[in-house]
Amino acid sequence: YVLTSALKIQVVSEDGNTTNVYTLKATVASKFVDVPEDAWYYDYVMAAAKAGIVNGKENSRFDPEGAVSRRDFALMLTRMLGVDVSGYTTAPFSDVKASDYYMKAIAYCAEKGIIGGTGDGKFEPEKNILREEAAKIIAVALNLDGTTTEKFKDDAKISNWAKGYVYACKEAGIFGGDNGNFLPGNPITRAETAKVMVISMNK
Repeated sequence: YVLTSALKIQVVSEDGNTTNVYTLKATVASKFVDVPEDAWYYDYVMAAAKAGIVNGKENSRFDPEGAVSRRDFALMLTRMLGVDVSGYTTAPFSDVKASDYYMKAIAYCAEKGIIGGTGDGKFEPEKNILREEAAKIIAVALNLDGTTTEKFKDDAKISNWAKGYVYACKEAGIFGGDNGNFLPGNPITRAETAKVMVISMNK
């Protein structure tokens, strides 16, 4: 779907004697076919879509349980931050082309130190973002430095490099757990990303 501003259309009768002008206000599609109103993520997905952070897929689907690639996370992040990335013209990684639709977002994130490469000058744009990786990206992007003594049940599974970021996000109310677990090694889903982005947008 497309989020647009008011659109004026002129309708002329068949005999050419009558002209009516109507103003149509397009809004975000009322819902995605796979985002039920009673789902925990419904409000977050709708808010993220309305803000232009996330888009749907074909056939009015959102794919809430789908994983999020590194390139798409970079795109969503720059939209959430509301930054202008139009000035970036050079791809900073060997596996990202200047013509790729996500290049500018990746270049911005790389320059600001928000999302780095994966080694050997590569970005691996297709690779899925894990929950602990997402926590680091959000914490760096928002300059979060809070902490909490309330640990997740699976704290031992969180990588040492990620713990500070994970708990900074927990303290900020951006990342919650699942029955007390953080599930750091799970790919972050599109629904979870929508929630994280909407909360971050209001920080």
